[in-house]
Amino acid sequence: MAIGFLSQIGFEQIMQQFAAADPNLNQYGFGELWRENGEIKANQIYPGMWVNPQSTNFLSDFAITRNYQILIYDLVFNDSTGKSNQNSIISDCEEIAFRLVRFLKSKSDIFDISGLPTIAPFSDRWLDQVSGVTLDVDIVFNFQSSECDDPDYGFQIKYNGI
Repeated sequence: MAIGFLSQIGFEQIMQQFAAADPNLNQYGFGELWRENGEIKANQIYPGMWVNPQSTNFLSDFAITRNYQILIYDLVFNDSTGKSNQNSIISDCEEIAFRLVRFLKSKSDIFDISGLPTIAPFSDRWLDQVSGVTLDVDIVFNFQSSECDDPDYGFQIKYNGI
Protein backbone atom coordinates (compact mmCIF):
# COMPACT_ATOMS: atom_id res chain seq x y z
CA MET A 1 0.00 0.00 0.00
CA ALA A 2 1.30 3.45 -0.90
CA ILE A 3 1.21 5.86 2.02
CA GLY A 4 1.16 9.52 1.02
CA PHE A 5 1.99 10.80 4.50
CA LEU A 6 4.24 10.12 7.47
CA SER A 7 2.87 6.98 9.09
CA GLN A 8 2.75 6.37 12.82
CA ILE A 9 5.73 4.01 12.38
CA GLY A 10 7.63 6.74 10.52
CA PHE A 11 6.98 9.23 13.34
CA GLU A 12 8.06 6.61 15.88
CA GLN A 13 11.40 6.35 14.05
CA ILE A 14 11.84 10.14 14.13
CA MET A 15 11.21 10.20 17.87
CA GLN A 16 13.59 7.27 18.37
CA GLN A 17 16.30 9.21 16.50
CA PHE A 18 15.69 12.24 18.74
CA ALA A 19 16.00 10.11 21.88
CA ALA A 20 19.18 8.42 20.60
CA ALA A 21 20.75 11.78 19.73
CA ASP A 22 19.92 13.42 23.07
CA PRO A 23 22.76 12.74 25.53
CA ASN A 24 20.36 13.02 28.49
CA LEU A 25 18.07 10.14 27.45
CA ASN A 26 18.98 6.49 27.99
CA GLN A 27 15.64 4.81 27.28
CA TYR A 28 12.95 5.25 24.64
CA GLY A 29 9.54 3.70 24.15
CA PHE A 30 6.55 4.23 21.87
CA GLY A 31 2.95 3.13 22.17
CA GLU A 32 0.72 2.21 25.07
CA LEU A 33 2.68 2.63 28.30
CA TRP A 34 1.06 -0.22 30.20
CA ARG A 35 0.89 -3.95 29.51
CA GLU A 36 -2.49 -5.68 29.66
CA ASN A 37 -1.79 -6.88 33.21
CA GLY A 38 -1.14 -3.32 34.42
CA GLU A 39 2.65 -3.52 34.53
CA ILE A 40 4.65 -0.67 33.11
CA LYS A 41 6.48 -1.44 29.82
CA ALA A 42 9.43 0.87 30.59
CA ASN A 43 12.61 -0.82 31.77
CA GLN A 44 14.68 0.39 34.72
CA ILE A 45 17.00 2.55 32.62
CA TYR A 46 16.99 6.26 33.43
CA PRO A 47 16.39 8.93 32.30
CA GLY A 48 13.86 7.97 29.66
CA MET A 49 11.24 9.17 27.21
CA TRP A 50 8.00 7.41 26.32
CA VAL A 51 5.78 8.56 23.42
CA ASN A 52 2.12 7.58 23.79
CA PRO A 53 -0.13 8.27 20.76
CA GLN A 54 -3.53 9.48 21.96
CA SER A 55 -5.74 10.23 18.95
CA THR A 56 -5.78 11.09 15.25
CA ASN A 57 -8.19 13.64 13.78
CA PHE A 58 -8.90 14.41 10.14
CA LEU A 59 -8.57 18.11 9.38
CA SER A 60 -9.19 17.71 5.66
CA ASP A 61 -8.31 15.41 2.77
CA PHE A 62 -4.81 16.86 3.01
CA ALA A 63 -4.05 17.08 6.74
CA ILE A 64 -4.44 15.10 9.95
CA THR A 65 -3.64 16.01 13.55
CA ARG A 66 -2.20 13.46 15.94
CA ASN A 67 -2.15 14.05 19.68
CA TYR A 68 0.76 12.62 21.66
CA GLN A 69 1.40 12.39 25.38
CA ILE A 70 5.18 12.28 25.85
CA LEU A 71 6.59 11.32 29.23
CA ILE A 72 10.15 12.35 30.10
CA TYR A 73 11.23 10.91 33.45
CA ASP A 74 14.06 9.91 35.79
CA LEU A 75 14.60 7.98 39.00
CA VAL A 76 13.77 9.70 42.30
CA PHE A 77 16.05 9.04 45.25
CA ASN A 78 17.14 10.65 48.51
CA ASP A 79 20.78 11.54 49.15
CA SER A 80 22.63 10.75 52.37
CA THR A 81 21.03 13.75 54.09
CA GLY A 82 17.53 12.64 53.09
CA LYS A 83 17.08 15.37 50.46
CA SER A 84 15.16 14.25 47.35
CA ASN A 85 16.29 14.96 43.81
CA GLN A 86 12.68 15.24 42.60
CA ASN A 87 12.73 19.00 41.88
CA SER A 88 16.00 18.68 39.96
CA ILE A 89 14.52 15.84 37.90
CA ILE A 90 11.43 17.83 36.99
CA SER A 91 13.60 20.81 35.99
CA ASP A 92 15.91 18.65 33.84
CA CYS A 93 13.01 16.80 32.21
CA GLU A 94 11.28 20.09 31.43
CA GLU A 95 14.43 21.26 29.61
CA ILE A 96 14.42 18.08 27.51
CA ALA A 97 10.75 18.75 26.70
CA PHE A 98 11.67 22.30 25.59
CA ARG A 99 14.35 20.86 23.29
CA LEU A 100 11.87 18.34 21.88
CA VAL A 101 9.34 21.08 21.09
CA ARG A 102 12.06 23.11 19.33
CA PHE A 103 13.08 19.98 17.40
CA LEU A 104 9.48 19.28 16.30
CA LYS A 105 8.97 22.90 15.24
CA SER A 106 12.14 23.27 13.19
CA LYS A 107 13.22 19.94 11.70
CA SER A 108 10.48 19.02 9.24
CA ASP A 109 8.46 20.34 6.34
CA ILE A 110 5.95 17.46 6.49
CA PHE A 111 4.65 18.10 10.01
CA ASP A 112 4.28 20.98 12.44
CA ILE A 113 3.02 21.60 15.95
CA SER A 114 -0.57 22.78 16.15
CA GLY A 115 -1.70 24.95 19.03
CA LEU A 116 0.25 25.29 22.22
CA PRO A 117 1.98 22.26 23.77
CA THR A 118 1.54 21.83 27.52
CA ILE A 119 4.06 20.51 30.01
CA ALA A 120 3.02 19.25 33.44
CA PRO A 121 5.09 17.64 36.21
CA PHE A 122 4.25 14.10 37.34
CA SER A 123 5.37 11.53 39.88
CA ASP A 124 4.45 7.86 39.79
CA ARG A 125 5.44 4.50 41.16
CA TRP A 126 6.42 2.19 38.30
CA LEU A 127 9.08 -0.43 38.93
CA ASP A 128 10.78 2.43 40.79
CA GLN A 129 9.67 5.84 42.00
CA VAL A 130 9.95 8.21 39.01
CA SER A 131 9.23 11.87 38.39
CA GLY A 132 9.37 14.02 35.31
CA VAL A 133 7.05 15.85 32.95
CA THR A 134 4.32 15.00 30.49
CA LEU A 135 4.32 16.93 27.24
CA ASP A 136 0.94 17.00 25.48
CA VAL A 137 1.36 18.07 21.89
CA ASP A 138 -0.78 18.12 18.74
CA ILE A 139 1.10 17.64 15.49
CA VAL A 140 -0.33 18.35 12.04
CA PHE A 141 0.84 16.00 9.30
CA ASN A 142 0.50 16.35 5.56
CA PHE A 143 -1.97 13.71 4.44
CA GLN A 144 -3.27 12.49 1.11
CA SER A 145 -6.62 10.74 1.15
CA SER A 146 -7.54 9.14 -2.13
CA GLU A 147 -10.01 6.41 -3.08
CA CYS A 148 -7.43 5.21 -5.60
CA ASP A 149 -5.54 3.47 -2.79
CA ASP A 150 -8.65 1.68 -1.46
CA PRO A 151 -9.37 -1.93 -2.42
CA ASP A 152 -12.25 -2.66 -4.80
CA TYR A 153 -14.97 -3.59 -2.37
CA GLY A 154 -17.26 -4.76 -5.18
CA PHE A 155 -20.53 -3.69 -3.56
CA GLN A 156 -22.62 -0.60 -2.97
CA ILE A 157 -24.51 0.22 0.21
CA LYS A 158 -27.90 1.42 -1.03
CA TYR A 159 -30.27 0.26 1.68
CA ASN A 160 -30.29 -1.46 5.06
CA GLY A 161 -30.90 -4.91 3.61
CA ILE A 162 -27.23 -5.70 3.12
